[in-house]
Amino acid sequence: MTTASIIAIYVVVDEAMKAFKHQSHSLAHVSDAEVITIALVAAAFYRNNHAQAIFLLRKNNYITKSLSVSRFSRRLHALGEWLELLSEVWSEIIIREQAAIATFIIDSMPIPICKNIRASQSRLLRGKEFFGRCGYKHKEKFFGLRLHIVCTLDKRPVSFTLLPASYDDRTPVHDLTVNLPLGSWVLGDKGYNCAEAEEIMRWTIGGILIPLRKDNMPPNTLAEHGELRSYRHRIEQLFSQLESMGLKSLHVTTPRGLELKTYASLAVVALLNTPN
Repeated sequence: MTTASIIAIYVVVDEAMKAFKHQSHSLAHVSDAEVITIALVAAAFYRNNHAQAIFLLRKNNYITKSLSVSRFSRRLHALGEWLELLSEVWSEIIIREQAAIATFIIDSMPIPICKNIRASQSRLLRGKEFFGRCGYKHKEKFFGLRLHIVCTLDKRPVSFTLLPASYDDRTPVHDLTVNLPLGSWVLGDKGYNCAEAEEIMRWTIGGILIPLRKDNMPPNTLAEHGELRSYRHRIEQLFSQLESMGLKSLHVTTPRGLELKTYASLAVVALLNTPN
């Protein structure tokens, strides 16, 4: 944690909320921008532990007034739509920065909720659709959600969604790519081999979905193979970054709480990975 990073996060949040002409309640001792900043700082430096973030930020005078964890949680849930809006706005800005024909990467990562043996006791999620398999460990099952994400080559998320773990990786391809720049290339692993998805991308944005071809398919061209080999590892680095933020071991009591911590993690990683 650095002072410069915390101040930068607050300034970006505060300026964005001012741009939308948002004002905190006149009786609030801690502003709405500070509440969202706490959530982002917790994601960036404290593995999404809100209590620890509040304690240390108060101790070091980053926030001047006391704020209980329960009060913070209520206010963050009330500001949840703002957290989503800020994530969407930053994603749009990142997309606009890309070249006319840009390259993106698509993949998914598991978000376990609990161990399989305790799945029947889970109050957070219920249903067979939440049982899935890890993409790179097909024999390893997990209970929870899967985060589907498209990112830039510099590891900044531009679109994402949370779906039950059993859903196929190809399910959200259209929703994740429909707002990308015209003519974009989207690189994926073997799980994205789908003629229908490739055709839809050609019709909607004139783009090209380039998955790593399976052994029983015509091989990738030399140009495609070069792109896949050069850039595929970068989304793995992004997933490692998100995992270090506690995204695979979140302590939440409601589905909405899980969503908010995910939004916070993705928003702050976009800020931290922004080139200077």
